[in-house]
Amino acid sequence: MLKRFIFPLFLLTVVVSLVGTSYAIVAPAAPSGPSVRPPVAYKQIIRPAGPLVFQAEWGGYIRNNQHVNFDTPSDMSLQAGRLYILDPVNHSVAILSVDGTAHGAITSDQIGGSSAGVAADNSGRLYVANASYAITRAFRVTGVLATQFGSNGQIGSEGQGLGDENRGWGKTTTDSNDEVYICDPNNTKVKKFFKNGAFAGEIGGPNQLTVRLTSAKDVVYSGAGGEYIYIASGQSIRKISTAFDSNAVNNSTDFVTGLESCNLITARGNYIFIMDNNIIKKLNMSGQVVWTYNGQGDGEGMYSDPAAIEVDKDGNVYVLDKGQNKVIKYTQAQ
Repeated sequence: MLKRFIFPLFLLTVVVSLVGTSYAIVAPAAPSGPSVRPPVAYKQIIRPAGPLVFQAEWGGYIRNNQHVNFDTPSDMSLQAGRLYILDPVNHSVAILSVDGTAHGAITSDQIGGSSAGVAADNSGRLYVANASYAITRAFRVTGVLATQFGSNGQIGSEGQGLGDENRGWGKTTTDSNDEVYICDPNNTKVKKFFKNGAFAGEIGGPNQLTVRLTSAKDVVYSGAGGEYIYIASGQSIRKISTAFDSNAVNNSTDFVTGLESCNLITARGNYIFIMDNNIIKKLNMSGQVVWTYNGQGDGEGMYSDPAAIEVDKDGNVYVLDKGQNKVIKYTQAQ
């Protein structure tokens, strides 16, 4: 008796797509018949598409560059073509060129494990704000401590600091005059200091009689259309003159409202860039959204827990991802 044997042929095809913003499940087609196995699902990694194009990344768990290793970095500042990445676990600030070239790091025990904010000014100083104590230390790029100011009346080598609430500070920025602005999130304030450490003023606070801040998550300076700072306050962005006098405070305005959760902000040229609920948004100086980009994920060119955002003079966007210990560089699509 002639017996016939049927051998099912399974053709498994992996489809890779460059369009979309999330993961998808792709199941291969299977032939019909009683001996057909159930189809197997394959996880398809989809690279986000949109106004930003992934160019490079440095650090990370898998693709570690031996010269660029971070451990839960907390903030990043861009000045004169160099990125300064605050790495408090390693008590350091790593320095990278915007092309990824490593330039060593500033390492000091004075950069504590709870350091939360870093800002570079035009004079070659790095300001590092501590999240456990209301104190900020200024380092020269050589790593030498230049001054410090803040909690309990600390006195720096170049000026007197400010006795303040011992609750910790956060994100930091500097203006065109190298004056320093520091978020005090626990007290819902933004404080201003001269570069010698002298206290220059503050806005917000428990009473909030002049400027209403729902929170003080991040702050950035912009010279577009005047001298202003922009404060990321969760569901809104507050705009205020750097003068910090009574007239400027009383005439402060809401730059943008109706946001979901804006916790990161930076500026370049005539644009403000924010991270709102982990989505990058580019705003013009009228507060209108130019474009949005969702790069969330755990793959190459994607971020899971962004800690800072910066933009260089050529429009390249940099995201510091503390979730994957890396810096991601994007170019803006033409």
